[in-house]
Amino acid sequence: MKSFKILFYLVVAILLFSMFTFAYYSQQGSYLSPASNENKFFVNLNYAIQKNQISLASPIISKKNTQQVEFIVDQNQNSPTKVIFSTQKDPILQTTTLQQIFKIATINDKYVYLVDLSLNHPYVTLKNN
Repeated sequence: MKSFKILFYLVVAILLFSMFTFAYYSQQGSYLSPASNENKFFVNLNYAIQKNQISLASPIISKKNTQQVEFIVDQNQNSPTKVIFSTQKDPILQTTTLQQIFKIATINDKYVYLVDLSLNHPYVTLKNN
């Protein structure tokens, strides 16, 4: 009977030790982050705009129900260009695409009036200078 009690307490001690060890090591790698996917999108968008030296003529406006953001970009000496980005796509790739659009328009002596890179229907509207 005495050996049964000792064995029982030993098993309970081992179980408690293993539970605390598991709880300690499982929480070390994970932490709560208040950043959401939308916040991450805006951080990446601001980084991409600064990196690509895109001059904004208006603040970035978020359209919550359509998962889009919209802003106006100043081109060299032309009128401003309205730009629509999707919050579901990578903003760095979208700003790279925007720069390519401006480059092609400059080569063809066109003015970019509207750029829509949303999920549903990406398109560009060009006008003559």
